[in-house]
Amino acid sequence: MLTFFSDYQKKSQIAFPEFSGTRVLMMPIVLGDINSVPEFLEHYKPFLINLFKMQNHDGEIGYLTIDEKEVFEGKSQRRMGMHIDGMEPRNFPHLYELGKGSHASGSWGGGSSGSWGGGSSPEDTTRPKPSPTPAPVKPHSPKPQMEGALEASPKTSGYGNGMLLVSSHTGCKAWKQWFHGIPGIEGECDHFSDQIENGTSKVLEPNTVYWLDPFCVHESLPQPQRIKRQLVRLSLPSLCGWPESCTQNPLGIMPSGNILPYRTEFMVDANYQ
Repeated sequence: MLTFFSDYQKKSQIAFPEFSGTRVLMMPIVLGDINSVPEFLEHYKPFLINLFKMQNHDGEIGYLTIDEKEVFEGKSQRRMGMHIDGMEPRNFPHLYELGKGSHASGSWGGGSSGSWGGGSSPEDTTRPKPSPTPAPVKPHSPKPQMEGALEASPKTSGYGNGMLLVSSHTGCKAWKQWFHGIPGIEGECDHFSDQIENGTSKVLEPNTVYWLDPFCVHESLPQPQRIKRQLVRLSLPSLCGWPESCTQNPLGIMPSGNILPYRTEFMVDANYQ
């Protein structure tokens, strides 16, 4: 059994540049160094300078995603369904054994040496104790005594540094609570829906930067009307393998992990990137 805390923190507001249809997928950059951002993203440099101020990993490799897309009524820009954005079980044998082969993919934003970003925020080293399984109506009840449980928390998990996320329009819901169980093979968490506690979810505000933990359970929401939406994700340092189907940096900035084969199952449909 894995007991983990789904966490996020509101950072600061930020202003987007004009919509231009820009699309960059997990491009390696040097955090804090605007000169590592290539010329074709010149229009995003003032934005990124401000975003760099909200992290403390200057000089390390991060991964930049910019997704500008026209989203139609009733559709979501990104992945629907409750999920986390990545862990690689080969780097976390305890998770692999607990899940008996059910594991998260380790690609799109969370985890430390096993995924893109992840871990605890340096500003917050306290959080409520986990509730028993199934979760009671009252949120954040005392931690249960569960034999053989592995607890993911800032002091014990070691799962990395997280990611910064911001969008121009609402379209993402996140949870701040304890969950019990193993995410699915691609980070699926819909099987945790019966654990949802009252008052623990929030629709993330537009033009506002949030830090997300690798275990932050979240989902994209359908849009009530047709919009042009901008989303930026800055995945903080990770040793995870980097899919060669992602955006290469023409300045020669290389990922910090191994190069992985082309991931066709995720590159075809933008809702899963």
